[in-house]
Amino acid sequence: MGAFFNEAFFNGTIYSNASDIMIGARYADLVNSTNDKANKINVNITLSNPQFYASQDSPWSVAVSFEFNLSMRDKANLARWQKQERIKSYISIEGFEDPIYIVNAKGMVVYRINKTIYEGAYTCGGMGNLTSHLQNRYYTSHSDAPSFLKRLQGSFEADANGIESLVDLAALSAQGLPTQQKSVADHVYFSSSNPSSSQIAGMPSWFRLDEAHLAKYNCG
Repeated sequence: MGAFFNEAFFNGTIYSNASDIMIGARYADLVNSTNDKANKINVNITLSNPQFYASQDSPWSVAVSFEFNLSMRDKANLARWQKQERIKSYISIEGFEDPIYIVNAKGMVVYRINKTIYEGAYTCGGMGNLTSHLQNRYYTSHSDAPSFLKRLQGSFEADANGIESLVDLAALSAQGLPTQQKSVADHVYFSSSNPSSSQIAGMPSWFRLDEAHLAKYNCG
């Protein structure tokens, strides 16, 4: 995962493709902006040995750290200052498009990560709020699901900071995409895993959940 963020930050590309979203946020942009400001006060600034890291500390945000050696000197060479600097910030993942759908739904069905308003209080079937959760394409935290960073890697591996959505098979069908009869928990549905699943009374006939998710969504 470090390679993904390093490519984006240092090269301004994602999987070797130029990305407009990185304009102004690349390493070169940071250096140029810093030097433009330094020149106004007759200071030269050098950044060296840059290192960029990303980690998932919570289900809903990514921690990013930028470490570098900072050297400053005035243009008259009267003073010089050196320091190792570390900047850490948190980026919310809400509103980002889910990479799992970009790949597995061929970008034809868009899921943006929006935290459910029903966390821990699902009512299943009929007029229950699980229908609204499904239709609004909400996400919930679940430790058997992959985190956002793992989704970027195309991994379905469980993570303590995992998140998941429920796949709307009707939306896939409407785009001419084939569907399968299996649990609609996204990391189950799009993976090679196929645990036994069952239909839920009051939900669409294609809507199925495996045993672990029956409990998660209060459908057991």
